[in-house]
Amino acid sequence: MIVMGKGLSLGEWAVSNQVFAAMVVVSAVTSILAPIILRSLLNKLPEIPTGVSN
Repeated sequence: MIVMGKGLSLGEWAVSNQVFAAMVVVSAVTSILAPIILRSLLNKLPEIPTGVSN
């Protein structure tokens, strides 16, 4: 987002408003969905025993 912001400040020739808006949406969606997807995937993993019992 920092790079896109810098490109936007350079002008329309570097990064258009449409491209910047699309990157904001993509960043927001991935920031919201990644933890949800990871949580569901990690819950499907089998538990690893933490101690050894004899």
